[in-house]
Amino acid sequence: MLKVEIINIGNELLIGRTLNQNLLWLGERIYDLGGYLKRAVIIRDVKEDIINEIKLVLMEQPDLVLTTGGLGPTYDDITMASIAEAFGLRLVVNDEAIKFMINRKAPASDNIKSAYEKMATLPEGCQPLLNYAGSAPGALISRGSTKVIVMPGVPDEMKDMFTRYVEPLFGSNKSRGVVILTENIYEAELAPLIAKMAKKYPSVYIKTHPASEKGVSRVKVELKTQGRDNSIDSELDEIKLWLTQNKVKFSVQ
Repeated sequence: MLKVEIINIGNELLIGRTLNQNLLWLGERIYDLGGYLKRAVIIRDVKEDIINEIKLVLMEQPDLVLTTGGLGPTYDDITMASIAEAFGLRLVVNDEAIKFMINRKAPASDNIKSAYEKMATLPEGCQPLLNYAGSAPGALISRGSTKVIVMPGVPDEMKDMFTRYVEPLFGSNKSRGVVILTENIYEAELAPLIAKMAKKYPSVYIKTHPASEKGVSRVKVELKTQGRDNSIDSELDEIKLWLTQNKVKFSVQ
């Protein structure tokens, strides 16, 4: 199971201007792929903060560090330069990255050409991650057993880059999930059963989500496990049996 940490970078995430969709999507994908997201932080576009956070996370030695944001052409897009400094690496224009950008869309002015060069300036020796959904390339930098993967903050670009370059690192250790939707029972009535199941099957994530629809009390029971852990089947059977014995209407999704 790969251990992962996320660093979301961007002032806009901290002043309420932009919802952090990247963390929501990454958290779900990492779990579904069988990974373990240990920690996620949001920091500002401040060089010292980015450097300090990279150095801190490297001390934790996770398998993967995923950063998002700060790769564009503007003055405050300083993520790549800050990460290079944290690693003690020079910044150089990456030939592969800039050729890819020009082949996709030739710069229409000197200003755009300069923007391309800024975005294609990467830490020396890194693996460039080509951006098929936008412009700014990402980068993969290794330090010991830890891989730091630098991705754009634009959600569509980040998702495409993650799917292309990060997902293959997880291998085939996929998670499994089941949802049980109950009717006319309150979460408090299910609480003792859920506590018992959590203790009996510690490798399975179990969580209840209460709701009400047209005056009907509903509770969604979510079960998730990672890898080839078949204990989710035994737990599901026990919960279904309990619900049946207690005459609770339910469906499995």
